[in-house]
Amino acid sequence: MTFDGHISTAFFDTFKFSAVKPERLVAAEYTLVTLVFAKTQETAGFADGLHQMKRKVVEACLKNQRADYQRADCVLLRVTEFNEQVDEVHGFLPLPQVHLDSYVMPLCRGRAGLHDAVYESVGVTASFARTLAERDYLVNGLVVVVACDWDEGSAASVDRACLVTRAALSGGNLESLKTVLLTVNSQGLEEGCSAISEALGFSAHLGTEDASVESMGRLADFVVRELVATSQAIGTGGPSKAAKL
Repeated sequence: MTFDGHISTAFFDTFKFSAVKPERLVAAEYTLVTLVFAKTQETAGFADGLHQMKRKVVEACLKNQRADYQRADCVLLRVTEFNEQVDEVHGFLPLPQVHLDSYVMPLCRGRAGLHDAVYESVGVTASFARTLAERDYLVNGLVVVVACDWDEGSAASVDRACLVTRAALSGGNLESLKTVLLTVNSQGLEEGCSAISEALGFSAHLGTEDASVESMGRLADFVVRELVATSQAIGTGGPSKAAKL
């Protein structure tokens, strides 16, 4: 790996994750969606709201829940949580195969490794996209990171986290990759959050002033709209239009 704007193809093979076997996939195109949730000490007060976001996103996008959305089979969803380390809740699975009962409340403690969470989620997306592209699948991606505090000791620097995003986009395996940072309970921190988002190379940043049920519900609805729009945009040659909170 070098820092001159190029990451070798072999670099993406270093990421460890689980995923459905490509030979079990039957469609010609797939959207890789990764939801990344903080589980730090700062999120302890609204851990249930973050937990419910996972469930709501899956429930809202399943075919039997949305008559207007018929592409759930073409979405491969991965969920991770992070504090000082990144933990995979489950690897890339077809959305209808995600079992909501497997989602449990995380133990929220420790500090935020935001850079590492970005680095890992984008790197894994790029790695699996390469695997699928080599088998002639058309692939695009969406990474949504939900956080509330600054980075506090990641192994990956801002530059390294940003570089992996640029490399994922330039690798030719993803038709498009949209990365969104959602900050919860960020009243008074908007300018700093926007600066962090820009430094890490996010496509978009949105935040809520509090962690109320209403605010968390709006975030969940936003993620659903982004997921639906991204999966429907595949084959167009570019990312979906930005949703509004």
